[in-house]
Amino acid sequence: MPRITALFQIVTRQTDPRAVAIVRVVVGLAAIGFALESWVNIGRVLSPQVVDMPYVAWYPRLPVAMLPLFIGVWLCAAIGFALGLGTRVCGASVTLSMAYALFFDQQLYSNHLYLAMLVVLLLTIAESGARFSLDARRLGGHNLILEWPILLLKIQISIVYFYAALLKVNPQYLSGAMLSSFWPFNTLTTLPGGWSSAQLLPLLAVASILTELFLSFGLWLPRLRWLALLVGIGFHLMIIFTGGATPGQPDIAFAIFALVTVAPYALFFDFPVRRVAAVSEYSDADKRRRTRM
Repeated sequence: MPRITALFQIVTRQTDPRAVAIVRVVVGLAAIGFALESWVNIGRVLSPQVVDMPYVAWYPRLPVAMLPLFIGVWLCAAIGFALGLGTRVCGASVTLSMAYALFFDQQLYSNHLYLAMLVVLLLTIAESGARFSLDARRLGGHNLILEWPILLLKIQISIVYFYAALLKVNPQYLSGAMLSSFWPFNTLTTLPGGWSSAQLLPLLAVASILTELFLSFGLWLPRLRWLALLVGIGFHLMIIFTGGATPGQPDIAFAIFALVTVAPYALFFDFPVRRVAAVSEYSDADKRRRTRM
């Protein structure tokens, strides 16, 4: 019975909707970027010169002429999701669009798109349109929403960092070979202070693993939360500006991914108590006190 009671409390617990609303706006903007990216990638796969590699033979194949319509629906849904207009419908549409693109062809699989699909799905379930949305303006918002989808989203972000670090613990990555293609190490052989890339890259490889391990648990600890926020933002900015094909130019794909990964950081922070809510709670308590008298 105690376990059932604890599970019931987890499922029914409620929380402030403002943080998840902010995440919805940012992820909705990222969904626009994923739509444009998928337009290019699906169009490339649909080229007659490319061999089809479907996961299953019965998967519906999108005709080339229908690709603009498919992407148009995706873009409209992503914009609606960011604005909080028909949040549930738009969120479900974005989730299905991402799922279709993800499993359209084996050549299109993307960890970034897979994570974005899960994030949008959980935001849709979590009533992320309860605040800072056109839905809330038209229909009235909610002061409290169920917490369990938000908890799952927070756990998902920690899983991403933890397994990203775990997968990097291999001889190839630890040697720094994979980082050698990043700017500026792909253009320099000798670094300031007499360091060489061969000496520095293994240290940077270990540092990146430790950073991701730190982010996987640091956001959960109140004393480390703000530090984790700064480290996470800096870490993703470094990837964006060093992982691009053009030296010094931001990598747009990594920037879109960073929006999906960093935005949920807001879920780990407590927002200030709304004055209206506080007054309401005081009034309710006062009424109960008078009733007992």
